[in-house]
Amino acid sequence: IIPASFMAVLLSKFFVVMLNNIFDIIMRYHKRYNTAANYTKLLSLSGKYGAKLRLVVKCLAWLGCSLMFYGIWFGSTV
Repeated sequence: IIPASFMAVLLSKFFVVMLNNIFDIIMRYHKRYNTAANYTKLLSLSGKYGAKLRLVVKCLAWLGCSLMFYGIWFGSTV
């Protein structure tokens, strides 16, 4: 059986990967079906803020994972 803390780490990594994929799918959709002017605006926004937003998502996933891990740890020691 897989420990709960390990599952929390795996789920946080899965969360980050899925959010990156959703962002890429949205950008591909806009590339296909949006006007060229609007797509270039979105592309410049994603280029400007995309890396920062991905870092924020990774930090939020790490924070959630650490909170789950310590909650499980405190729950097992009390």
